[in-house]
Amino acid sequence: MGKKELIVAQETRYWKGDKQVKAENLKPGDELLYNLTGKSADSQGWCMDIWIGVDTHQLTKDNQQNKFNAFIKHRGLPGWIEKTESKNVTLTLFSGDTAAYKKAWADDLVKGKETKLLVTNDELRTWNPPVDGERGAILDVQKVPAECYGCSGFRITVSVSDMLEGFRKGRVARVLIGGWPVKDQFYGESLMGYGFGRMQNQELVENPAKEYPEQYPFRTEFGNEHLSWYQLKPGQPPPPASEHVVYGEVTKVNEDKHSGQFRTDRTGDSVGFNLIENASVRHLNSDAPLSDIPVGTRCRFHLYKDEKGNFTKASLVSDEFSYLASNFITWRVSNLKLNDRKLYAERQIPLVKDYNGDMQRPPDVGRTELRVTNDTRVWRGDKPVKLSDIAVGDALLINLSGELPGKPSRCTDIWIGEDTHKLVTEQENAKNKPKRKVTKAK
Repeated sequence: MGKKELIVAQETRYWKGDKQVKAENLKPGDELLYNLTGKSADSQGWCMDIWIGVDTHQLTKDNQQNKFNAFIKHRGLPGWIEKTESKNVTLTLFSGDTAAYKKAWADDLVKGKETKLLVTNDELRTWNPPVDGERGAILDVQKVPAECYGCSGFRITVSVSDMLEGFRKGRVARVLIGGWPVKDQFYGESLMGYGFGRMQNQELVENPAKEYPEQYPFRTEFGNEHLSWYQLKPGQPPPPASEHVVYGEVTKVNEDKHSGQFRTDRTGDSVGFNLIENASVRHLNSDAPLSDIPVGTRCRFHLYKDEKGNFTKASLVSDEFSYLASNFITWRVSNLKLNDRKLYAERQIPLVKDYNGDMQRPPDVGRTELRVTNDTRVWRGDKPVKLSDIAVGDALLINLSGELPGKPSRCTDIWIGEDTHKLVTEQENAKNKPKRKVTKAK
């Protein structure tokens, strides 16, 4: 069948059973499974993990499957709604592994089992399971051909006490089986806005433009592709969710300080822009003149069409630091690979008060690889420090360069620790207070 050379590194992990072992445990004749890093122009990739022996392979698979089953049981079995009739809802449950699905859930999917049906969006996120769901029972279970992508092979009909708005053909719902826990979802995963009143974006909570597009008489970033984008009206501020969001690197700020150019992420197109009346410019989480944003900074542009139909009119220009800080998000360092010019970090949302009034730390909501260079500036307090001063566990805010073909985004600046983040914004506020001419867009 051929031979393959496996490249390992100092960071390669070796597993036998469920224990991590040393490389010396490998011997000729061992059967291996492995995962690899990506390949790039400056790296041919290497083995991140190597699992030794068929018993280890099966144990690792079983452990991961059990972990996934626990994840699903906490949230409910997802499925497409095929039909609603009276107070009955028919769903085709979905899965990527029909054999594992049957083994895990067939004993629960039987006629007469009590259920709770939850309204879910297309990201499989629910609102508030203890409240926003309807109790009932399984009325029918059908085995169906698992020929289409994602079909589990099971179709069920469940009764509900009341037919909720979200129980519509073509929508997605989740089913909790009697005896399964009915719990509030983790903060940052639930669509409930409770605890997130301070945040200014809709990433972590219910997004009306995405969930209820019919409320918007124009196209948005989240729906209504059949409609036109909102056209600015003289003397009227643009309505919420009407902007077209484009990311790009500032390449020029004109002398009037109200216009400039940026280079779009990925495509590298050059776009000229003008600030509209009462536009907002945010730098280091402070209102600022456009000239305060250094050339080379990647920003978030909220754009509208001009008279020629091009997106050149900006209601908001905001750097990455401001976007993260205004939403109380930080990157928590999980691993340092400074020899490779990389930091690995988890996206961390703030402590929030739960339904009992207690503060809790939500789970991380993402992870990333941050690239650094010799030119990356690092700050602790108001003093520059070295990249090597960053430690695992540090909470970071960052600014970035643009993302271009063959030239990935990198950190231009890194600020270490919440005290530093607060100090930087306070200093920026003090500097800009006498000369602010724009008001923050809502």
